[in-house]
Amino acid sequence: MPGSELASRAGSLAAPAAAAPSPSLRASGDNLQPALKEMGNLRLILALNIAICQQMSLAESDLEDEEVVQSAPSPRAVAALSRYYHTRCAGSAADSRATEGVCLGLLECRAEGGASIGSCGLLGVCCAVERSCFSSSALKVSYFVGPSDTMTTSCSFNVQVKNPAVCQVRLDFENFNLAQPTGASTDGQQYWFGCDTDRFSVASPYSGNLGFKHLCGRNHGQHMYVPANSTPAMDYLVLRVQLGSERSRVSWRIKVTQLECEQPAPPPWALPSPVLSALNRQLQSLRSETRADLDVLAPPGCLQYYTNSTGTFESFNYDGTAGRYLPELNYAICFKRYPDTCQISYSFEDFQVGAVTGNANYTNQDCEDATTYKDYLYIPSVSDSDQGIKFCGNQTSLPIQVSKSPGPLQVHFHSNVWRLKIFQQYGFKIHYTTQSC
Repeated sequence: MPGSELASRAGSLAAPAAAAPSPSLRASGDNLQPALKEMGNLRLILALNIAICQQMSLAESDLEDEEVVQSAPSPRAVAALSRYYHTRCAGSAADSRATEGVCLGLLECRAEGGASIGSCGLLGVCCAVERSCFSSSALKVSYFVGPSDTMTTSCSFNVQVKNPAVCQVRLDFENFNLAQPTGASTDGQQYWFGCDTDRFSVASPYSGNLGFKHLCGRNHGQHMYVPANSTPAMDYLVLRVQLGSERSRVSWRIKVTQLECEQPAPPPWALPSPVLSALNRQLQSLRSETRADLDVLAPPGCLQYYTNSTGTFESFNYDGTAGRYLPELNYAICFKRYPDTCQISYSFEDFQVGAVTGNANYTNQDCEDATTYKDYLYIPSVSDSDQGIKFCGNQTSLPIQVSKSPGPLQVHFHSNVWRLKIFQQYGFKIHYTTQSC
């Protein structure tokens, strides 16, 4: 391909505001618009110019199109410019509360009302975007924070799912302090229990299957996964907080991360030369490699998902035994199964769920028949048995439980609205370790 033609195309890309182009060039420019919107004008133009400059070394050779395509730059040649755009990034600013953001151009970050908490790629900034009441965001990472106005009684945040690759949204409760659940006694002994003063909820097309209605109390460090879909009329996810009378004591800061699944490659853009078409294919391949969040996606049906091989999980509002586990829960807590994992062990540090009398330990049918509360933690395939076990009561001296369940590793927690007044019913704190055989 002659060098003069390459130089002409480079000029048309780098200076789109020049004199009126011919109809053919105008058509090429129109075809480039999806790419410019996707990758960001500056990064894509620089990337394309890199490709053109590399090809200009061959300008005096009369090469066939196939030879030109084969000599197109590798993805790594443009990685520093484009691969991190709109991906998650780690913050490094010491004065920022945000530990993670989204990689944007500086001007785009400012337009979103965000703050730079570090750098990413070659030209980007790690942008932390905070939103409060009655706002929205379509960014991969954003923060929903409580208002400074103590008169607020209702607050909502709309998570806009515009990216067709997004299949889950993860909510990390970096700070979550609402009023404790309250109850009303029916006979002086048992009472109805619920989040009556303050409550957090999630509204989405899938909210009926999440495993909870409301959260309240203290839930620092907790998280949850919500299914997501960019299909019109299904692309919404609304976080809502309803507040009672003591609004000065409440606070929350929730990191919202839109997680991407693997996706089919989009149709190729109509670009003006085999060189640029080859670069486009490489950029798309690089984009899929960078943006898929496969390591942190939860198995279907899991409200919570732990990816470390060892760790600790707690009931909502456990708060170091100072809280009470929440009512109307029915959800799965899942753990990542590594290729060599064949079992998982559970060590109970604290456990008080559906307690009835003294320090009694209940299992299985006792958790259904011995009480009217029917609250329990279910562990499948315990020890060498194929049967699962339901645990309830005060499990004060329970030995380590080992589960060899096939498929996803999980436990299941269930609670209703009734409690016995003489016990606090703080919930559970359990250590887990996945093990190879």
